[in-house]
Amino acid sequence: MLIPEAGNLSLIVYNTLGQQVRVLEQGPVDADFHRVSWDGQDAFGRSVSSGIYLVRMQSGLFNSVKKMMLLK
Repeated sequence: MLIPEAGNLSLIVYNTLGQQVRVLEQGPVDADFHRVSWDGQDAFGRSVSSGIYLVRMQSGLFNSVKKMMLLK
């Protein structure tokens, strides 16, 4: 993923009901390409089911929501 500007990054996975599943990244980052992977577990370490999830990325004025599919 490309972070367009340096700042505090927030990268959070949500289910289709809008419930927060897991915080993947939170804190200061530089503007650059970054790689983040998700192991398919929630914040408590439990495996989540296959399906559609939303990833919300915020950094400064940048805000993006992408849809992803988790297949097991």
